[in-house]
Amino acid sequence: MGNVRRLLTFLALLVFFWPIGNPDDPLSPGLYGSVNYLFIVVVAWFGTLVGLVSRGWEKGDDLMDALVLSILILGVFEVLYSLSLGGKILFMHPIPFLYTVYFLGRLVDPEKFERYLPYVFVLGMLFVFLTTAYQVLLLSSFKFRFGTRTAFFAPVGVAFSIYMLNRTDSLREKAMYLTTMILSVVVMILFGNRTAYLSLFVLLGLTLIISRMVRNLRSMLVTMGSVAAVGTLSVALLGIVYMGPIFVIYVVQRFFSIFTKLGKGQDPSVMIRKYDIANALDRWSWQPFFGKSLSDYMLRGIEGSTLLFVDNAFVTLLWKYGAIGLMLFLTFLGYSAYLIWNLLRVEKTPFTLLTAFIFVNLLVISISTSVFTTYVHVASLSLLLGVASRKRGYLSAL
Repeated sequence: MGNVRRLLTFLALLVFFWPIGNPDDPLSPGLYGSVNYLFIVVVAWFGTLVGLVSRGWEKGDDLMDALVLSILILGVFEVLYSLSLGGKILFMHPIPFLYTVYFLGRLVDPEKFERYLPYVFVLGMLFVFLTTAYQVLLLSSFKFRFGTRTAFFAPVGVAFSIYMLNRTDSLREKAMYLTTMILSVVVMILFGNRTAYLSLFVLLGLTLIISRMVRNLRSMLVTMGSVAAVGTLSVALLGIVYMGPIFVIYVVQRFFSIFTKLGKGQDPSVMIRKYDIANALDRWSWQPFFGKSLSDYMLRGIEGSTLLFVDNAFVTLLWKYGAIGLMLFLTFLGYSAYLIWNLLRVEKTPFTLLTAFIFVNLLVISISTSVFTTYVHVASLSLLLGVASRKRGYLSAL
């Protein structure tokens, strides 16, 4: 049994790490994405099978189990429905099955999983930084590429590291989290998007709320202020030295556009999103209850490109899965928030903090991307929710 527990822990940590440390290459989202998704599904299903055979099913949160199972059933229905309409297997089709990673989390020993989780997350952020450096410096000749999914976890790297930096007494761990925070900031600046900036604000607000709950709000504010001052100065100096003043001007303008053009809806990216979302809603109105199917696409009339999803997870869900699918998914998200918040009230461990941060981060990112319906990142969240469900079942039994 000891070897089985170690195997399940390893597989779970691998599944958690993979979407963070190996984000999809934005240059080839189709074939590469499909291979990525299927790899995670196969590993998760293998681990689930091993766990069920060797240990059996243990108590968890029954409602969360039912919601994830419902999403899986709906996903199978949509895949079959798409194929019945003549659609081909697309890179989007494996996405619903990534939510079954939840069941691997249900079978993992929470104590062993939590022990290594922070280190695996830090390692994942290191790989994100290395991917960013490779793509920006070697592939793009330092062209600024904003909006890519490579930076999606960077706000979590900053917020989680700030909190843990303030909470741990180990100098080794402080150095580890400080490095992670610096690398995450660099990723956000070089390869991020404005939704990531917005997510960081939200996560820092959540950090302050949690700090108030554990009565260390003042020290957390001092930590955040120091980090912000040193980080801003360092980025400005390095940007000027290595790339010239234009780099700093460009980043500052893009940051403040959140409150100017972006806030007024005058930004080009906002305008094209409005155009796409309006077209997606129009297509949804033709089949409002079950949607137009996963294989459905639309043409972007202003440039003639083919779109399989739009940059808003909820509109994409409505278009593809219909009103029934969207309501089911909103219920899943709402209950996930309830489950995470109740765990946070009981314990403020690195696991509960990281789960809360990743959940809120992906929720914010979903406003301007289709993260819940087209990206591999949902595997990390699903796994954490599975472990959270297992912990909730354990606490309820006490």
